[in-house]
Amino acid sequence: MSETNKRITDALTGAAAASVSPSTNDIMEMLVKMLHSQTTGFDKLMKASEEQSAALKEQNAMLKEQNATLKELVALQNRATEEQRAILNRIADEQDRMMLHITNTRRPVVAEPSTRNMQAGNIFDYGRS
Repeated sequence: MSETNKRITDALTGAAAASVSPSTNDIMEMLVKMLHSQTTGFDKLMKASEEQSAALKEQNAMLKEQNATLKELVALQNRATEEQRAILNRIADEQDRMMLHITNTRRPVVAEPSTRNMQAGNIFDYGRS
């Protein structure tokens, strides 16, 4: 029970016990004080609510900005990944072309006669020296 309500109750019960009724002005004065106290509390509550609302709006704006920044970063990262993938694909294609070129231009290995054997007249004695 609030302090003002307690005072009103005490005044009413005390007056009844003393068989003296409190004056209407006293009761009205206490009611006005109680109403004023509640109004002041409500005003403080409203002010705190408005401050909280402003803080939440500011936080929301910051989160929207952060979200936009993150979207930009993701887009940049995706673009970089695609560029890397394209570069790696070009490298792989070039390696494939080089391997095909090497495979297509490879000639059968034919043993050449050594110079010493040729001088000796034995051109069929390959590889022995």
